[in-house]
Amino acid sequence: MLECQFSSGILRKAKNKNGGTELRNNLKRYGMSLPSGRRKSQPCTTFTSLCEDEAKQMGKDYFTLCKELFPSAALANLSLAAKPVVCSEETSKRLNSVQWANQIVHNLITTIQSFEQSSLPVQQPVSSISDAENAARDGVVKFSRLTHGFGNGAMITAWQAFQEFLNNYALELNKTSMVKQETLFIKPSPSTSSHASLPNHQ
Repeated sequence: MLECQFSSGILRKAKNKNGGTELRNNLKRYGMSLPSGRRKSQPCTTFTSLCEDEAKQMGKDYFTLCKELFPSAALANLSLAAKPVVCSEETSKRLNSVQWANQIVHNLITTIQSFEQSSLPVQQPVSSISDAENAARDGVVKFSRLTHGFGNGAMITAWQAFQEFLNNYALELNKTSMVKQETLFIKPSPSTSSHASLPNHQ
């Protein structure tokens, strides 16, 4: 099988006028046959000009930038400041929502990774795989191929950045809840005695 990442210059040249013919003739010398004709079933994108090694390096750089520079904590603070919690019950509800969202994203990432690792034909009876799983797997593999391996990794990186945002949001929620409790249980009321102002700790 022709390894595209080792022949990027040749393949790009093949996209020029008469490049396809030259490529077929060169491959023929090594006993490789490349049928003529237009086999393109998908529209051209920027990723069309990339080869696998380039796409992989872009994915690594994107991961590093997201991990080191994406302002998850600052965005979590901003989001909470835009709609602060008003009671402990609301804090609990938001924490539960964050936990569920985080779990859903985690499951999604795990699913994508499992499909990526088993992109070859599945060694299971067809009857044991649901139509929904087949459709999802085919879509993931197709998306990966059309982006030359960049797309799925980039999606996972983005979802991991979202998870980091959720984690920071949960931390800020807990901090806010602790501050409110300290204000409620420790700070005495200026108009009454401290004992009268303290609620029941039960």
